[in-house]
Amino acid sequence: MLPARPIILRKRRSQRRKTRYDFSLGNYYGRWVSIDARLPGVLLPESIENRDLPEFAQYSFLKREITYRSSRIDLLLGKGKDRCLVETKCITLVNGEVALFPDVPTITGTKHVVDLIEAIAEAYETWIIFICRRDDARFLSPNESADPHFTETLRRAYNWG
Repeated sequence: MLPARPIILRKRRSQRRKTRYDFSLGNYYGRWVSIDARLPGVLLPESIENRDLPEFAQYSFLKREITYRSSRIDLLLGKGKDRCLVETKCITLVNGEVALFPDVPTITGTKHVVDLIEAIAEAYETWIIFICRRDDARFLSPNESADPHFTETLRRAYNWG
């Protein structure tokens, strides 16, 4: 967000909201960028329920926003004794063709990754899915300059499987 850059707001009506609008899109050098971090939490469950993602086809139930340890994880999938925790992250920053996450330090994001590592020891399958709704991204990388601690934790999670 920079002064004089166009944005798109969506009017919302609710007594429980702090604001009357959601900031949906921002124009970044002529390209509309989705910045609604809640959107992946809607798109991914829909894709799983529609059986669009074969990686999750074996699971028969889905529960949203579950508490696991100290985190609120986006999805719990299951079938019988098989359980899977899935966390989604919304990417808005692209440098060249590289989508970068996070764009700012994320204590909560790091906590999610730590808790997912712990879940592996409890026989959960775990996933972190990065969703980038920009057509200029071709690659994905942790943004070490924005948050070295998150990057280190994500690498540790990768090494754990």
